[in-house]
Amino acid sequence: MFGTFSADDHPNEEKMAQYRHTMVPILDQQVRGVVSSIWMGLPPDRQSVEEVEREVRRLVKRALADLRDDLTAFGFPQTPRHDNKN
Repeated sequence: MFGTFSADDHPNEEKMAQYRHTMVPILDQQVRGVVSSIWMGLPPDRQSVEEVEREVRRLVKRALADLRDDLTAFGFPQTPRHDNKN
Protein backbone atom coordinates (compact mmCIF):
# COMPACT_ATOMS: atom_id res chain seq x y z
CA MET A 1 0.00 0.00 0.00
CA PHE A 2 2.78 2.44 0.83
CA GLY A 3 5.71 2.88 -1.47
CA THR A 4 9.23 3.82 -0.63
CA PHE A 5 10.76 6.98 -1.96
CA SER A 6 14.31 8.15 -2.20
CA ALA A 7 15.45 11.65 -1.35
CA ASP A 8 15.65 12.32 -5.10
CA ASP A 9 12.03 11.29 -5.63
CA HIS A 10 9.63 14.11 -6.39
CA PRO A 11 5.88 13.54 -6.22
CA ASN A 12 4.17 13.71 -9.57
CA GLU A 13 0.50 13.87 -10.52
CA GLU A 14 0.17 10.10 -10.94
CA LYS A 15 1.80 9.31 -7.60
CA MET A 16 -0.28 11.90 -5.77
CA ALA A 17 -3.51 10.67 -7.38
CA GLN A 18 -2.67 7.11 -6.35
CA TYR A 19 -1.86 8.28 -2.82
CA ARG A 20 -5.17 10.17 -2.53
CA HIS A 21 -7.12 7.23 -3.92
CA THR A 22 -5.51 4.93 -1.34
CA MET A 23 -5.73 7.27 1.62
CA VAL A 24 -9.31 8.57 1.37
CA PRO A 25 -10.96 5.33 2.58
CA ILE A 26 -8.33 4.93 5.31
CA LEU A 27 -8.85 8.48 6.55
CA ASP A 28 -12.62 8.00 6.45
CA GLN A 29 -12.33 4.94 8.69
CA GLN A 30 -9.99 6.77 11.07
CA VAL A 31 -12.41 9.69 11.42
CA ARG A 32 -15.30 7.30 12.05
CA GLY A 33 -13.19 5.55 14.69
CA VAL A 34 -12.49 8.87 16.41
CA VAL A 35 -16.18 9.77 16.38
CA SER A 36 -17.03 6.40 17.91
CA SER A 37 -14.29 6.75 20.54
CA ILE A 38 -15.51 10.21 21.53
CA TRP A 39 -19.06 8.86 21.87
CA MET A 40 -17.89 6.01 24.10
CA GLY A 41 -15.72 8.36 26.15
CA LEU A 42 -18.54 10.73 26.97
CA PRO A 43 -20.55 10.25 30.15
CA PRO A 44 -23.97 8.75 29.37
CA ASP A 45 -25.76 12.02 30.08
CA ARG A 46 -23.65 13.79 27.43
CA GLN A 47 -23.86 11.14 24.69
CA SER A 48 -25.52 12.99 21.83
CA VAL A 49 -24.61 13.77 18.25
CA GLU A 50 -24.38 17.45 19.14
CA GLU A 51 -21.91 16.79 21.96
CA VAL A 52 -19.77 14.53 19.77
CA GLU A 53 -19.76 17.20 17.06
CA ARG A 54 -18.73 19.83 19.61
CA GLU A 55 -15.82 17.67 20.80
CA VAL A 56 -14.69 16.80 17.25
CA ARG A 57 -14.69 20.47 16.28
CA ARG A 58 -12.81 21.39 19.46
CA LEU A 59 -10.13 18.76 18.80
CA VAL A 60 -9.76 19.69 15.12
CA LYS A 61 -9.54 23.39 15.94
CA ARG A 62 -6.78 22.67 18.46
CA ALA A 63 -4.93 20.40 16.03
CA LEU A 64 -5.01 23.05 13.30
CA ALA A 65 -3.78 25.71 15.72
CA ASP A 66 -0.92 23.40 16.71
CA LEU A 67 -0.10 22.82 13.04
CA ARG A 68 0.11 26.57 12.44
CA ASP A 69 2.34 26.98 15.49
CA ASP A 70 4.59 24.13 14.32
CA LEU A 71 4.90 25.60 10.84
CA THR A 72 5.95 28.91 12.36
CA ALA A 73 8.36 27.25 14.79
CA PHE A 74 10.08 25.30 12.01
CA GLY A 75 10.19 28.23 9.59
CA PHE A 76 7.71 26.96 7.01
CA PRO A 77 5.40 29.36 5.20
CA GLN A 78 1.83 29.22 6.43
CA THR A 79 0.26 30.03 3.10
CA PRO A 80 -0.51 27.02 0.90
CA ARG A 81 1.60 26.35 -2.12
CA HIS A 82 -0.30 26.49 -5.37
CA ASP A 83 2.33 24.99 -7.62
CA ASN A 84 0.32 21.84 -8.29
CA LYS A 85 -2.83 21.48 -10.35
CA ASN A 86 -5.03 20.04 -7.58
